[in-house]
Amino acid sequence: MMLVTNSAWAPTLLKREGIGIKEASLAMAMFNLGSVVATCFAGWLIVRAGASIILPLVMLGSAVSMALVGYAAPSVATVILLQGLFGVFMGGGSSGLIALAAIYYPTAIRSTGVGWATGWAVSALLPGR
Repeated sequence: MMLVTNSAWAPTLLKREGIGIKEASLAMAMFNLGSVVATCFAGWLIVRAGASIILPLVMLGSAVSMALVGYAAPSVATVILLQGLFGVFMGGGSSGLIALAAIYYPTAIRSTGVGWATGWAVSALLPGR
């Protein structure tokens, strides 16, 4: 949900903070590039270091980097850097969660299991949980 929400709303919100469409587009490109690169390495990193270490760290990193985007505006360079980091953390974390959940659920309920696992992981980051 955050991957899609960020891509859809960040340009509008950044424009309100004085960042032009060209710069906001560059920030979104960095976000997507970071997500693609991290997705390529997520499985490898999880196998090497363990999901219980990597996944909480990348989810925390995604929350921190996204929160800092709001504080960084209107600094274009900082917003672009933070969006890239957010893409790395969120892209790697979400693909890692999906891959991990797919391992634990039998084929008959795999899609439901992956959906529930992803939903629980996201809700754990919400305040008051």
